[in-house]
Amino acid sequence: SDKIWVKDDAGTWQQSGAVTIPSATDKAKGFFALTGTYTGASHDVVYSNKPFSGTQAQVEIKATQTQSAPNNFDHAGESGDCGIATASKNGNAYKFTLNHKAAYLCFIPRSSNPYVNRSKLIKIEIMCDDDIAGTYNMATDGTLTLASGGSKTITVTTGSGFAIDNSTEDMSKNATYAVVAPGTHTFRIRYWLRNTVDNPSGTIEGTVSKYITLNCTAGAIHD
Repeated sequence: SDKIWVKDDAGTWQQSGAVTIPSATDKAKGFFALTGTYTGASHDVVYSNKPFSGTQAQVEIKATQTQSAPNNFDHAGESGDCGIATASKNGNAYKFTLNHKAAYLCFIPRSSNPYVNRSKLIKIEIMCDDDIAGTYNMATDGTLTLASGGSKTITVTTGSGFAIDNSTEDMSKNATYAVVAPGTHTFRIRYWLRNTVDNPSGTIEGTVSKYITLNCTAGAIHD
């Protein structure tokens, strides 16, 4: 469902239709259809989950993000992925390579604790001393500046829960992704676990917390 915005000959930002991805095995390449007139040698491109307000490009990095399956980052666009590019004329079309401007976290939990192994990972809370979500203005170079609705917490929910019965890294079981604002952040990561095995009368929920400081650079995934 991703769309882009492109500045046409008149200097007006036009929103594309949803992306068409021709190859099921190569999701790095897609086509976008646009209205408007484009005759320049190049045109500016913005990728965002928010429409333009006047001439100011914005993106909303969501404080609540949802992932449908392990090691699946299809929610990136709706969660706040964004970027800029210059599209260069290429025959009857234009070609561009997106320069992503959000930052991304990938959690790959594992444990040798039997209780944890019998539990499911139902959500991850990412807490920080500074804002890591909200509505951000995008400068012409893609730099993000908080405009409104700042949040110091991002919660990624995992639907019915991901298995965590692995004692070594296994991305196919539980790799979980989040979009965050770039910057150097001190995080408290709270893994929420739900156990439906050990209590005959119901479920047990608990948390495991980790603390880490990361320089979350734009366009990079940080494991």
